[in-house]
Amino acid sequence: MGAALHGNLQDFGIAEVFQLIGQQRKTGVLEVENDKRVLRIQFDGGSVVVAEPVGASEHDALADMLVRCGWITRERADAIGRDSVASARSYRAVAVASDDVSVGDFDSVADLLTQEVIFEVLRYTKGSFHFSACKIEHERSPDRLLGAEQILMEGLRMVDEWRTFAARVPNPNQAVRRSGSLDDYRRRWGSESSENQSRAEQVFQLVDGRSSVRRVIDLARIGTFEGTRALAALIDARAVELVESVLPPVAIAEDGGPSRVLSGLRFALAAVVPLALLAGVVWLGSQRLLAPAPVPGTAIELHALDRASASFETRRLRHALEAHRHLWGEWPGTLASVDRTGWAGSEEMAAPQVATYYYAQRGDGVLVLPPEFGSTR
Repeated sequence: MGAALHGNLQDFGIAEVFQLIGQQRKTGVLEVENDKRVLRIQFDGGSVVVAEPVGASEHDALADMLVRCGWITRERADAIGRDSVASARSYRAVAVASDDVSVGDFDSVADLLTQEVIFEVLRYTKGSFHFSACKIEHERSPDRLLGAEQILMEGLRMVDEWRTFAARVPNPNQAVRRSGSLDDYRRRWGSESSENQSRAEQVFQLVDGRSSVRRVIDLARIGTFEGTRALAALIDARAVELVESVLPPVAIAEDGGPSRVLSGLRFALAAVVPLALLAGVVWLGSQRLLAPAPVPGTAIELHALDRASASFETRRLRHALEAHRHLWGEWPGTLASVDRTGWAGSEEMAAPQVATYYYAQRGDGVLVLPPEFGSTR
């Protein structure tokens, strides 16, 4: 294998490409294109370093995955990207230094992204590929790299299994709701491995009746293959079901209740009044002076003040949840229960036109996401 190799996947399958790179322990970059989508996989000595879709900037794919998995908001992801460019530091370095994501969590997201890309590329039967031998700079230790042949064997097994259950979850944008209980799943799949049962339970807890299949899988942070398999098993057991209409993903409270369940945490009166006045002044000013005439067919984003308020209230909500845990010895089952601390009030904290906050227990911690603002990204 020379310095470069290129061809099309009809004549030379992606499995053969992986085998060549692994057997000859090549270092360089493999790019695979299918329907104008380009996936890039970096190799060091025949082992995979990282895999990601090619975007406008080098950190786009990682930032998107962090947002999809609920680690950070889209607004924060964009801010980290700007800081990364301005300071000439890596996206990872800025995210970790600003305490948005720990080193371990960031690396887990990078691993998940690599897993997703490899699973996607191994299902390609058409397209083109190009491998260029070159030096690869990375921060990963050798023990965290996986050999191309090892990944290939595992990936091909996943592709074979995928065909047995993927048809049960045909549309990732379709909403999914509970139609039974975990006991239904256990009766149907009691012989499954403890790992598979744990994943199914994790996915079941995230099903709220309004979030899409894609949203549920992303928040579970177990990847498309494992997430879809868990959902298929839950559907087979009639513990969950797909909603007929296709709905956009909406962040809602775990109990599916109205937005006022979480209507934010109580402001001191001295803090509420100035903020309300400021919001009114800014809104009036923006309407009269700053807002350009909308162009037909384009989306209008919510005011930046709404985003800032949601970000602030998310932090306050986390504190209220912590207070509930310390007072009662456990996390609240739903956001409605947080009011037992006396920290949550009845006034709306976020803009009334958006969905409510998303809350779910995750192991020893909790996941709290602000409302989605209908970003056009």
